[in-house]
Amino acid sequence: MKDLIFPQAGIITSLNVEQALAKVFIPLFKIETTWIPVSTNLLYETKIKATTLERDSHTVYYDSEKISINSTASGPKETSSQETMERIEWGTLKVGNEVVVVFLNGNLNAGRVIARI
Repeated sequence: MKDLIFPQAGIITSLNVEQALAKVFIPLFKIETTWIPVSTNLLYETKIKATTLERDSHTVYYDSEKISINSTASGPKETSSQETMERIEWGTLKVGNEVVVVFLNGNLNAGRVIARI
């Protein structure tokens, strides 16, 4: 299997996210790997979500000499808000995803999942 020196396309058949391991079926050779490591950047995706908790409206009068705030008067309004940020993580790989597997030194037992296709 000298072709193992080239990256191979495969399909994830089993996934263990906690240990960052996967079993991958390689269609070209009609074989399934044993548990092989998955690149950690493929396992999780992170984003930040801002949620408005509280909003206070007040009127601000702009004068060259002073600024006055009156919550009952009318005029140009400026709104301030307080927001909270929360970190959201979710798994990105699933059984059935197509991935790229490299075999270090062409060794079938030294596979690594390096990308999702």
